[in-house]
Amino acid sequence: PPGVLSITPANRSELNSISEITAVLEDNSGTGLDFTSTGSNIQVIGPDGTEVEGTTSHEGDNLILGINLATDGSEDGRYTVSVKPVDNTGTAGNEKRVTFIYDTEQPEIISVTNIDMTANVSLVNGEISRIEAVLVDAMPPSGYADNAGIDFETSTVRLKSSDGNIVDGEQGDNDTDKIWWQLSNPLSRG
Repeated sequence: PPGVLSITPANRSELNSISEITAVLEDNSGTGLDFTSTGSNIQVIGPDGTEVEGTTSHEGDNLILGINLATDGSEDGRYTVSVKPVDNTGTAGNEKRVTFIYDTEQPEIISVTNIDMTANVSLVNGEISRIEAVLVDAMPPSGYADNAGIDFETSTVRLKSSDGNIVDGEQGDNDTDKIWWQLSNPLSRG
């Protein structure tokens, strides 16, 4: 029977944009793959359980589904892609499934220690040894609970001096909701 060699996006991908899904199929019969409307197919189920509409095409042994998802967070969540290969003899291969999380909403900064987030300048009385931010990747507006979460590998927090230079320190995080800049030398008033 025919097979599915790969699906792009890869299983468990986290994406903030997508325009097409591609499945690389394999014809093991030598008769060719069936790309008619009753042959090989690719289906995407959205976070609300409904099928995502799209345009199906093929290039060689690649089955392609062009899709258009909203970028305002309204369609964020977990998607399931199912691909069923069929050859020209009508023989169907095993269906392959992958999931991906579509998350277009940026995480939000809830609070930052020693900083008034509503002011252009924050005045601090006392010593500062660490700046800590609390982040949240809110539930998608679609109401479905899957989101990509905070990527602490690419998230940063820094403290700049009045001349615009970064104050010496080291970044850390709790891998859940907090990220901080631990100053090498605490700043004190004066």
